[in-house]
Amino acid sequence: MFLLVYATFFTKRRFYHKDYCSKSNLIFFYEWISIKSFSKMTYLQKYSYLENIIGNLLMFIPMVFVVFLLFDKEVKTFVMALVLLFTSVFIEILQYEFNLGVFDINDILLNFVGGLIGLLFFKTIKFKAWKIVQ
Repeated sequence: MFLLVYATFFTKRRFYHKDYCSKSNLIFFYEWISIKSFSKMTYLQKYSYLENIIGNLLMFIPMVFVVFLLFDKEVKTFVMALVLLFTSVFIEILQYEFNLGVFDINDILLNFVGGLIGLLFFKTIKFKAWKIVQ
């Protein structure tokens, strides 16, 4: 959770651009569709593009494990999906309100998918552990 908060609000790259409040992306995949061919990008553009996608996916994978540890009981899959979705939306709203980032609908989607991947990992690990015990 500490790494999630740090990466979202306090990394150095957050302070390069000062006026995020005028920016938001409410159209799914707009940046991905409008972007020029990946092969024509500079190395820095490719790195930034992949960092955004992979970072948003990976950032929410551990979130599932943290929620299960905090509640110390079985959380239903639907409830966990709602927690992941609302947490991602909440983070995007905070970034926008405190001028620390752009409100991006794609970030919400990628965070949510990353959380679902984490949920799949958790359920797989739990199932295998249960099978070993029996």
